[in-house]
Amino acid sequence: MKTYKTLRNRIFYTTVALFSLISLQGQTISKDSSSITVDENILKSYVGRYDYTQGAVLLVTLEDKQLQAQLTGQPKFPIFPSAKDEFYWKVVDARVKFVTDEKGNVTKAIHFQNGTQFEAMKLKDEAVVTVNPAVFDKYIGKYDAGENNTVVITKEGDKLFAQGTNLPVYQLLPASETEYFLREVNARLMFKVSGDKADSILINMAGNEITAIRLKE
Repeated sequence: MKTYKTLRNRIFYTTVALFSLISLQGQTISKDSSSITVDENILKSYVGRYDYTQGAVLLVTLEDKQLQAQLTGQPKFPIFPSAKDEFYWKVVDARVKFVTDEKGNVTKAIHFQNGTQFEAMKLKDEAVVTVNPAVFDKYIGKYDAGENNTVVITKEGDKLFAQGTNLPVYQLLPASETEYFLREVNARLMFKVSGDKADSILINMAGNEITAIRLKE
């Protein structure tokens, strides 16, 4: 598989490849409402992030006893049970099956669409730690990620955000005072601090690393 050199290209490649396979927009599939009822505790076990490769994530949440699924770069949609472990979209002819191990823990999802299927491993649950928002001031600024790509770090209230060139704004959730992760993308940012400001960011996108250097103000 070709290795892309920039964060923007990796995300762009992911978006194009997955959109062609898993487009969840622009069409409506007529299906009757499911008569199957799934125990709420089982629904809760499906909540989490599933690795759709190249940094893309299927984020599954539970809202008012209704499972919702959102793929990186696409809107959130409800999914409905066709079995206790299998759910379908009404906006597209696609379904997802959740797989458990011998202990009953959900380990992966299998996505079915367009006559194909693939496995998406469940990502480890990330614990968000509490960080003094004053720390974020060290990170605010613009960083050169190479090939005319810039990562902009901003702060709003007690939250930290990142935005790459031509990419959406994502909230950075702290795993520690210097390391942050994204919920919607399989990516981590580690700030390297020298003095009172970060001078670079080590960006890990699904195992691929990029170093972004702070730009002079």
